[in-house]
Amino acid sequence: KGNPNSLDSDSSSSSSSESNDDQYHYGKMQGANPSSSSSSSSSSSSSSSSESDSSSSSSFSWDSSEEENWQPKPTLSQAPNIPFLPMFIANRGNSIQSAQEIKGVSVVKKIAQQIGYEMQSPSAIPGQKTLKKFTILSTVLRTMNAKEMEEASKELYFPLSRASSTSSSDAQKYQAWVAFRDAVAQAGTGPALLTIKEWIQSKKVQGEEAAEIIAVLPIVARFPNVEYMNTFFALATSSEVQHQHFLNTSAVLSFTELARKAFVSNSTAHNRFPVHAFGALKGKKEQPVVQQYLPYFARALKQAASQEDSIKIRTMTLALGNLAHPRILNVFEPYLEGKESMTHFQRLTMVASLRKMAQLYPKVARPVLFRIYQNTGEATEVRVAAFYMLMKTNPPAQLLQRIAEFTNDDQDPQVISAVQSAIKTAAYNQQRPSELSDNAQAAVNLLNPKVMPAQYSRKNIRSYYSRELDLGYKQVVSYIGSDDGFLPSNVFYALRTQLGGFNRRAVGFAAMSSSLDALTDLLEDQFADAPSSSSHRSQKQSQQKGPWSFDKINNMLN
Repeated sequence: KGNPNSLDSDSSSSSSSESNDDQYHYGKMQGANPSSSSSSSSSSSSSSSSESDSSSSSSFSWDSSEEENWQPKPTLSQAPNIPFLPMFIANRGNSIQSAQEIKGVSVVKKIAQQIGYEMQSPSAIPGQKTLKKFTILSTVLRTMNAKEMEEASKELYFPLSRASSTSSSDAQKYQAWVAFRDAVAQAGTGPALLTIKEWIQSKKVQGEEAAEIIAVLPIVARFPNVEYMNTFFALATSSEVQHQHFLNTSAVLSFTELARKAFVSNSTAHNRFPVHAFGALKGKKEQPVVQQYLPYFARALKQAASQEDSIKIRTMTLALGNLAHPRILNVFEPYLEGKESMTHFQRLTMVASLRKMAQLYPKVARPVLFRIYQNTGEATEVRVAAFYMLMKTNPPAQLLQRIAEFTNDDQDPQVISAVQSAIKTAAYNQQRPSELSDNAQAAVNLLNPKVMPAQYSRKNIRSYYSRELDLGYKQVVSYIGSDDGFLPSNVFYALRTQLGGFNRRAVGFAAMSSSLDALTDLLEDQFADAPSSSSHRSQKQSQQKGPWSFDKINNMLN
């Protein structure tokens, strides 16, 4: 059965996408220097459809007998009646909401107030089992409809601005509201989404507080069907959200991540959500990603590029990367080829954002990433990032041999170092045999033998596995060297753990900077004390007013 608590498996294999009849187009992206307005020939060729990954796709089909046994699909205002979960069968096989003696709103209010009271004595929390009460609170909320949640919200809402710093009663009311607010965010149902939407529109939660609530939705969503996702999309793109700092970014990125899990990665949709209980998340003819979501973010990216809004460019780039649909290549193509103006760092972000697509559609992403890597006229950091993403497509031995051999002709030490380290560690640092390890071993002897300094770009792939304990991990550390310092300008880290056959991503983060010097100056300005920073500024001003100031030298030369 589809388990809503299963781990996200969209990185384990590629999966077929919205339709096997979709044709995806992407440019050839090869040859010329991108600074000359085009990094490849201007033609675009029709590439493979999602059938190109059919050999490794993870799809499923229904038979008529299974369709007859499906539960009625829940509406957005009704909680999904998921079979075999305790609160849905606790009342003689029925939901607890069907019991006359149980009033959901009263139960929720009582538990939230009890948590609020216990939060006043933090040291007593373990003994009073407060965390267990919070788990029960979120579980009960999953059985409630939108009207009941709205009623509970009205009774428990108590913002911090209303609380008195000297009143213990106000402190308990506020903590009860916080417990209820966080439990609603954890519920992950349609009624919970409608409740969060009402909070944002009525300004009960704003800014960073609202951003933190929205950020958990891709993890906790129970049944994100088309109705749920369209409501989430309307919320994420609404004026109330887009004009709030933190919330505007969090909502867009959270929505696109959930859209990928629900509609783009069939394996994730099948393994994570109860599709065998309610049926597929979307109909066969429904194409919300292609018809609605992707065009919106493509237009937003184009608008941000025309306005030179660097923050919005990065946000929309990451949003499109989160979708991981092959058609994002059509959106990125003019920027990667130099037809549309973009900085090196913005194009680097585009390449790095292809990580999920490289895992879901390796056969589609691999040729594009290889052409970017192979283009010696491309910026160094973009080539290195393209190679790092290329390694996520599990490249065949012939391709790795070609890349390894090219290190003997490549003139860029950063790229050479990245290729050397990645292939060597993939070949020798794997305690569990894998196809990538075997392919890397076939190419390692063709690498350039020159030893590169540690400050150059490197990728370290390491894995460990104990068959007796059925425990293991895979760790990938990548960084891109900087031209203006010994420290790397871009760092990527990911750790996946395997515990008793349970394979999940434990930790992952990325830090990217366009210039290490600029980042250092920014940190100095942020953390320097006032006297030293003011004297530093006055010293700069005095230098600019001297006989050899930058302005005077510039005037002399011109």
